[in-house]
Amino acid sequence: MISGFFICVTISLTLNMVYATITNENLITAILILNFFAMFFVCFGPVFILIVNWIILESTIIYSEKKQNRYILFYGVVLFIGMFIFYFLLGEEFLGEGNFLGVKATTTGISWAPPFFIFLIFMISAFVIIPVMVTSVKIYNSFETKALKKKWFNFLIGVWGTFSIAYVAFINNLINYFRKEPTFNLIFSLYSMSVIIWVSLMYYGIGFKLKK
Repeated sequence: MISGFFICVTISLTLNMVYATITNENLITAILILNFFAMFFVCFGPVFILIVNWIILESTIIYSEKKQNRYILFYGVVLFIGMFIFYFLLGEEFLGEGNFLGVKATTTGISWAPPFFIFLIFMISAFVIIPVMVTSVKIYNSFETKALKKKWFNFLIGVWGTFSIAYVAFINNLINYFRKEPTFNLIFSLYSMSVIIWVSLMYYGIGFKLKK
């Protein structure tokens, strides 16, 4: 189950690298579509961490595979439909140049209107991030040995670090709506490279040790 998160992050980063290289103004629609799926996977991935936490806390007997799949499907469908509306019905490509409530794509970056920013922050925070944080702390407190606490602490730091990149990206896209801010864009680009550190901490905190 945890591999679902890593797969989603990999897909998102790959798509991001692809559309970041596009400089042709005639391919704005392609940039918009690639960014849509890149953001969808980065927001969808954390749901697998939440499922893993629930399994650890309640076991697969209480939190059955059917319940797991139901929550994943519900979150994925609501997230996809909501993002689709803001990208392709309330975006600049649909409402016209300079007039959008969703997303605007250019060869120099992505801009999010406040309504879309609020929607996505609410979705990922209410349905995934906050529940992950709460369940993670509960799991940490349930461990009695220092070795287990240390492993889970590494996992927690990795999770928080990875989530922080997503929030910084969201803020960066919102800032672009009001005005281009090259300094913040540079800071985000540099900080996003830390994903390697956070993902490694997650893997060595739980995935690698479980293999052992």
